[in-house]
Amino acid sequence: MKNFFSNVLLTVLFACPAGLLGAVELPNRIKSFDYTHNFQVKHPVLASEAKRMGSTKILEERTRDVMTISESELIRLLPQKGGMMFARCPEVKCGNRGEKFKWDIHKPDVLYCLICKRDLTTKDYPEDHTVEAVTPEGRKVQYRYHKRSDGHHCWITGGIDLRKYLYFSEKAWQLGALYLRTNDKKYARRAAVIIAQLAEAYLNTPYKIEPWLRSPYKEMHFYNGIPDDKENIDAQRARPTSWAYLDIPDKLLLAYDFIGSSGELERYAGEINMDVQKDIVRGYFMNTVESTSLKREYYGNMSPYYWAGMLIAGRVLGIPEYVHLAVLRTAEFFRQGFFYDGAWREVTSGYHQQCVNSMGVFERIVNGYSDPVDFRCKYDNSNYQNFRLFAGNMVWKAAKELVNNYLLYPDNIAVAHNDTLYNLKWRWGKPGAITPSNFVSSWRHLALKGRIDPQQIQLRIAGGPVSIHRQQDMFNITMWALGSELLGDIGYTHSRYRQYASSLPHHNTVTVDFSRHNWTTGYQGAEDKSNRMATGALPVYADISNTAFQVGQFKAVDLYDNVKNQQRTVMLVELDAKNSYAVDFFDLDSGGQSYDYFLHGNCDEQNIAPLETGFQNAAIIPERLRLPEPKGEIDPNSRKPGYGYQGFFDTKKHQDPPQVFVGHWQYKSTQSALTVYLASDGGRRSIWSGSSPSIRQAKENSAQVNKFFRRFYMQRVENPTGKVRFAAVMEPHKIGCSQIKNVTVPALGVVKITLEKRTDYIFCDLAKPQKIDGWSLSGKLGFLSLDQTGQVRDFYLYDGRISGKNFSKNAPAVLPLEISGCPHGDTFRVRDLSRLPEQYNPTVVLELPGEKSAWQFNIKSVDRQNNLVKLDRPHGLRRQAGKWVRDHYQNQSFAGKALLKVGLPERNKK
Repeated sequence: MKNFFSNVLLTVLFACPAGLLGAVELPNRIKSFDYTHNFQVKHPVLASEAKRMGSTKILEERTRDVMTISESELIRLLPQKGGMMFARCPEVKCGNRGEKFKWDIHKPDVLYCLICKRDLTTKDYPEDHTVEAVTPEGRKVQYRYHKRSDGHHCWITGGIDLRKYLYFSEKAWQLGALYLRTNDKKYARRAAVIIAQLAEAYLNTPYKIEPWLRSPYKEMHFYNGIPDDKENIDAQRARPTSWAYLDIPDKLLLAYDFIGSSGELERYAGEINMDVQKDIVRGYFMNTVESTSLKREYYGNMSPYYWAGMLIAGRVLGIPEYVHLAVLRTAEFFRQGFFYDGAWREVTSGYHQQCVNSMGVFERIVNGYSDPVDFRCKYDNSNYQNFRLFAGNMVWKAAKELVNNYLLYPDNIAVAHNDTLYNLKWRWGKPGAITPSNFVSSWRHLALKGRIDPQQIQLRIAGGPVSIHRQQDMFNITMWALGSELLGDIGYTHSRYRQYASSLPHHNTVTVDFSRHNWTTGYQGAEDKSNRMATGALPVYADISNTAFQVGQFKAVDLYDNVKNQQRTVMLVELDAKNSYAVDFFDLDSGGQSYDYFLHGNCDEQNIAPLETGFQNAAIIPERLRLPEPKGEIDPNSRKPGYGYQGFFDTKKHQDPPQVFVGHWQYKSTQSALTVYLASDGGRRSIWSGSSPSIRQAKENSAQVNKFFRRFYMQRVENPTGKVRFAAVMEPHKIGCSQIKNVTVPALGVVKITLEKRTDYIFCDLAKPQKIDGWSLSGKLGFLSLDQTGQVRDFYLYDGRISGKNFSKNAPAVLPLEISGCPHGDTFRVRDLSRLPEQYNPTVVLELPGEKSAWQFNIKSVDRQNNLVKLDRPHGLRRQAGKWVRDHYQNQSFAGKALLKVGLPERNKK
């Protein structure tokens, strides 16, 4: 009964949103392990993993190179000690940041730079300098390096050794799988040779910190012996690899498991006077687990990688303590790191994918595990029997579905908002990029999309600031249409222009007084004192239920100290089954002196449209704000006013811009174009154009980043007399096939779009009625479309009024429904659901007492008899001691009324 209860308890902790797992106190570092098991394991433990590795024919092909050489040649090729990932190219002018090299078993003594295309093992780069270090086992080892003309060290042989280590680890894994498939001991023998030789190489490997992105060292730093607590024992301190998170050799552990019944490892170890348990199991496998456990635990996006390695080691070596520690850390990681709706806390699809992928592997490895009957975990006294991770957990299910349903473009590339790699593809099952419009509540990511089609237009806005990562891209918009990202985002890159790509003026948003938003970027483990994710953006309303006209709006109240309120309203308007245009209103309070509204073109292709006449060369920022170009990925100037503007070149100012300025981009490969119509109000206006670095096309080569560019247009309003408003209409179209004939601004807050067979009026935040072409328009937001005869063909109205020409419509404000309970993780009980009319906007807002923000959901269904509203995702709330409690990341409690606000727009029912 005790065994059953312990297992049920852990399942409940994972399945329920309650934060009960916090009661299990885990040390920040694990300095000692208490082994209560005798390590007797019947191999293979994880045979199911071998079944996932492709066909036997594919595995034979992938291992042919190591099977066709002699055993002595294989041993000669294996590294004798650990190497380096960030080896550094010896060519000073090469843009390689340190790790972009190629090694090939057919040229085993060559290291090839992927950036400058050079063989680095020639006599031109002699490794004629040495450094000595001492391993924890007391072995003295020497590393040779080439000293570059600028003084930097280049570890060419070390670069080869690490790539050999990674290559042969993978081959051993594949050979082990082949042994399970064929029962042919020749595969087990080769895998055994690799495992034993790499275990010996590990004993010849000192701890080190490599000079990479966040390293405190400009050169390779070696430790003598075991680092003590006063030294850097963070993830940067590693032994066989470049990062402690990757030190546990999971593929070699699986290979060890796969060949465990063959006897070949014991046979080969005996031939070279090696003890399997002492030198391989304890000296290598267990040592990597325990040394990695010394690092401080931040529960960051890389953490599941080493927990998965710890879990594999626990299962393969028969060490329950490893399994339990990995499970408990994963539970805490899930509780701390994911929002209630399944989104990872860094607000980036790239890191969300990484975390879900790694946790998915973890889930697969641990499911079905049972402890020895006499084992009790020292942390929570539990015993697992047929363990199931995340059984029935709604948040975990939502996390796995998130990217497929929300965060991909139609080409299955991840949306590059918030520090996501620009070329990242989703690897979890079948992609589902072409989906209806959607909204990720916790991230404030809104996607307005056209009809389901391979060329589906997508207009996206990132409404929430980033609390942990580095992109300054709040309110950034991107547009995908006609086969490419026409309004682009550079995304997360690794060149010396990385900080430019992250800066505010390099995104499609507004920069005030040449300065960044006042969000400081925390890091894993740092307390989020300002609760940035909750206060940054307020989605007031959105209607994304009909492709004919969709709208979303976001507010921010504290992005600048002197400009308290910002609001961006985006709309997508359908022209026909395949084409749409977008409208954008961007409103800011006064308080600043210079407001810059940016739109940047395609990052992946050179623009071929000539610049409009009327522009002359001009400096885009005052000389006093000029800053030097960055030399590396970390730039100490990145927080200064004017940062990012020095990355612009060929900047020009229009000498006499019209009220509505028309700008153009065109791209040859897709025959696509984007035409923008720009207007603004509130102060002295100017129109600018220029080029910004297109780091994507430079392929992260720092030596090439200023040779590729994309055009931007900028509206500037200076010395405002009151609130500042920017307005833009953006039409993607095939070259020469624009449907918009003219755009005018007949009144402040009203845009008139004239097309060949219809005329559209769109208004936003009209406090007083505006008389335009015989129509009276007023209220929060409205869309009116007339056919060629002047008759109403379509309309949308929220909290406003449209009247004229035998047509009159009124729309009320939002309907607040008080929430009385949470009967289920995705359901609310509300008071008096009878107040809700039959027609309502399915996108609703949850407001909690005392919180400055709101959270949006879509209503999936309503049960009027029982006053229940079922949502499309978990809401993350529960009632406890008379308060509302939100679990998972930034868990908080609230006392008072919680409201579900439902919009009641009037719109054409066709």
